[in-house]
Parts: sequence; structure tokens; C-alpha cells
Amino acid sequence: MKTYNERTQDILKKAEAGKAKKIKTVKLTSIIASVCAAMLAFNLFMFVPYRAGDVNITKYKNSEYYSVIKKVKELTYGQVEKKNNFQRVTESLSAIFGLFTKGAGATDGSTGMAPGSEARPNRPDYEEVTNNQTDGVIEGDLFKRSSENIYYLDCGGAYYKGDDRIGELYGPMNGNDYRWSQEYRLQVYPIDGADTKKTAEFIIGDKGGMTFSGYYREREMFLSTDCTTVTIVSPCYNRENGIKYTAVISLDVSDTGNIKEINRTYISGQYVSSRIKNGELLLVSNFTLRNPDFSDKTQYLPHTGTPDSFTTLPLEDIICPDNANSANYTVICSLEEKTLNMNDCEAFMSFSDEVYFSESNMFVTRSYTNDYAVSQIYCLAYG
Repeated sequence: MKTYNERTQDILKKAEAGKAKKIKTVKLTSIIASVCAAMLAFNLFMFVPYRAGDVNITKYKNSEYYSVIKKVKELTYGQVEKKNNFQRVTESLSAIFGLFTKGAGATDGSTGMAPGSEARPNRPDYEEVTNNQTDGVIEGDLFKRSSENIYYLDCGGAYYKGDDRIGELYGPMNGNDYRWSQEYRLQVYPIDGADTKKTAEFIIGDKGGMTFSGYYREREMFLSTDCTTVTIVSPCYNRENGIKYTAVISLDVSDTGNIKEINRTYISGQYVSSRIKNGELLLVSNFTLRNPDFSDKTQYLPHTGTPDSFTTLPLEDIICPDNANSANYTVICSLEEKTLNMNDCEAFMSFSDEVYFSESNMFVTRSYTNDYAVSQIYCLAYG
């Protein structure tokens, strides 16, 4: 028989064991509860739909562009109502890996002979070297030539400070004072058989907050039929707001020893293609919208000009179907080859499938579904 002290010690041991078991159960319960709460918070963050980026456009109801604003809002902000953060993450990863897997497209000429040119006294004759797709419509290239010179548009790069070209720097740079930028170099080679060599080079750098972009093959140039003007077309973007543009630059090459830049203008949108017909530059770009700020017209309306003086297209020059299904404009402009003065410009929302040039017309297409698949074609005459 146990003594009083022994019985007391047994009771105390059982009480301590019960207390330890209770503490262990409470701790385990707390851990499980914390894990469940974390999982619930994670799922709420990743999978619960949210309405992101919605904007109130009623304050723009008196704007002449209100119909365009409503359509753009529907096609940009309206499409993210059912998204969640899981979709955002997967789409971002898909876009990142797509940069490394997406192949580069290519285009080539097919049929058609280059237009001829009549002899001009004391002037070199223009000689077409591009395999043009359409008779009478000249395409851009990296090489152009006359009976006297070969013109080649090369690509390089240098350090810039603002719009000032500093040149090649191999030492340390001071903070963010300098930036490396792509630039173009027009090279001139007088034709002299085996003795042909470069005699002139003119550097075309970026300026006005714009930076040249894209692969080297995306730049193109034209030589006027009187061999006095070179027109350069290149994709670029605005460093401040990231909007993509197409730069058009005109150079005076009448004196190859003293080449000068005549004019430079910009057209909103990624460069697609260009042609020249009878001294008229026909240029196509694709302007894609990304949840624009409607207080800034250049964020949702196609525009042309220079960074300090952009002009948005008037409403009558914007084709916006009621059943537009993408916030993309195909922008088609006509410019004077030498002065770059704008003759006309039209923008087609949602027409972003194909652009085709014939001898006297341009065609833009789009596809959409209206109970059945539909392809719509819009035709524009050069004149």
C-alpha cells in the first residue's frame, strides 16, 4: 500500500502529463489553424476574381471621341473583370518564355519588275534593285543605288547623353548620365568596279525622347527617283511612356559629301510595312492599346507629328466597327516622300490581320465571329 506522499506524487505526475498533452494539442491546433489561414489567404489572392483597372468614363461623355472611348474601354479594361492573380502570373510567365521561343517571321518579294526611269542630264539615274511585289510600287530595302552610287543603311550603336551623341565609351560611366542607343549609318559607295569603296557616312541618332528599336532587319530605306533624297523608316518607342512609334526620316543626299537631315516625323504604332508610288510614301503601322489614360488622347487615338507637337486623327478618319474585337488600330498614312508632309491618314480599329498592296489599292482585313466566322476586307485607293 502506497504512502500518502507516494499517492500525492502519482497525482502530480498525472496532472503534469495531462497538462503537457493539452499544451501539445493546443500548439498543433494552432499550427494547423495558421496553415489553413495561410492557404485560405493564398487562394483568395490567387484565385478569387477581381475587377482590375476599371475606370469611370462618364466625364468624357461630351467628347466627340466618346464612342471610341467606350469601345476602347470595353476592349481593354472590360476584358480583365474575370481575371485573377493566378491568370496574371501564368500569362506573365507565358509572355516571358515566349520571348525565347517565338520565331522571327520573314517576308520576300515575288513577281513584278522595277519601274524604269528616264535619263536626266547631269543627274545619276535611279536603278531599282529590290525584287518588288507589285509593278510600279517600290519597296524599301537596305540597299539602293543609282548609276553612280550604292547607298547602304547600316546599323550600330553609341552612348548618348540626352539627345547628344557622346560616342563609344569604354571606361566607367557616371551613374545614369549616359545611355546606350541603337543608331543608323547611311553609307555611300561610288561605283568604281574593283576599286569601289566607302567615301561618306552619315549617322542618324535618336532624339526627342525617342529610341530606335527592333531587329536590324526591320529598318528600311528608299531612294527618290531623282537620287536626291533618302527616306528611312524604323520602329522606335517613347522612353517616357513606352508607346511604340514608327519614325520616318528624310535625308538630302544631293551632295554625298554633305548629307543633311531634312525632316523627321513619327506615326503611332509598331512599324508594319511601307511602299512608295509616284513620290508618295505609303506607310502602315499597328497601334496596340494597353488600358490607356483617357485624359491623354495620344494614349487611345492614333497620332502623328513630333513629340512636342502630336496631332490626333479626327473622328471621321477612324473606322471603329460596333463589333470590333481587339484594341488594335491598323494605321495607314500617305506622306510626301521628300518633305514628309502628311497627305492623309486613316485608322482601322480591329483590322489587324493582313495588309496587302496592289498596283493602285491597299487592303486591310479582320476576322470576327457573329454567330459564324466572318472575314471583313476594307479597300483604300492610293489616290
